[in-house]
Amino acid sequence: MATGRTGYALVFMILAISSRIDAQSHTDSCIAKLPPNVFTRVPILIDAGADDSASVILPSADILNQILTEHIRKSLGSETGPLPAGDSAVSWQQLGGSVIVTAHHDGAFTWRKDSTVSAGFMRTDGLDILTRALGESSAAGDRLFWPDGAKQDSLSYRLSFASPRVRQNGKLEPLKVRVANPVFTLMIPWFKDAEMTDKPRIAYPIKAERTAEGYLTLEFVVDTLGRIPPGSVKEVFEPGVKRMTEAERAYYDSFLASVRRGVPTGKYKPATIAGCPINQQVRQMFDFKLAQ
Repeated sequence: MATGRTGYALVFMILAISSRIDAQSHTDSCIAKLPPNVFTRVPILIDAGADDSASVILPSADILNQILTEHIRKSLGSETGPLPAGDSAVSWQQLGGSVIVTAHHDGAFTWRKDSTVSAGFMRTDGLDILTRALGESSAAGDRLFWPDGAKQDSLSYRLSFASPRVRQNGKLEPLKVRVANPVFTLMIPWFKDAEMTDKPRIAYPIKAERTAEGYLTLEFVVDTLGRIPPGSVKEVFEPGVKRMTEAERAYYDSFLASVRRGVPTGKYKPATIAGCPINQQVRQMFDFKLAQ
């Protein structure tokens, strides 16, 4: 009997993997056939971000980003004036991933690619543009100023490309970045977020030993069929959001467990790129207020 159950489990795994491959193949095929009229020319920016513990390096990163912008624009033939078109060097599907830059006490900096992306249709070839610019800047003697009072041995931050989203009517959604460093423009298709059609069934804990109030944030993937793979549900700690005290922790843990179980029961229309269904990582906040 044990052997039989193992066999069925193996077949299920093969079928599940095949299903994911088929879904990705369908997405890739659909995107490859997008007509020109679904594209809009959009500015592409360099964005820098860091964890709270390393955020003191960001003002220095912003100065270096201005230098990187000059290197990239020069390589595309337009160091000053209007933004150059980047279509000859990179496509919108190659802007995935990021570059981790590490600053050292002497002002030197090193870098490495982080090719981890959540959407299978996004590639990371475009990171070569950033690494080339970093190499040119380092060779020219540019430095990252070490922030006063920083006690760490090194500080790391993340560089990535960012762009405003294009809506179906061709209008651009405002992009929120710390400092705008536009480098070039690309033709990008319109995008529509995943849309909830049925709320998830969440059995909230009923009783707490004392008044409980707080928030939690989860990230999860809505796949091309509008489903949420349970393994994709993860807790995220938002900066500035109130944390649970130790006295409230027991209720918080129960609340978190209930929400994690319930989120995959929600139903969605998948996100789309010009009508092609894609996987999308979604972030959602849940709050509770329970009085005795």
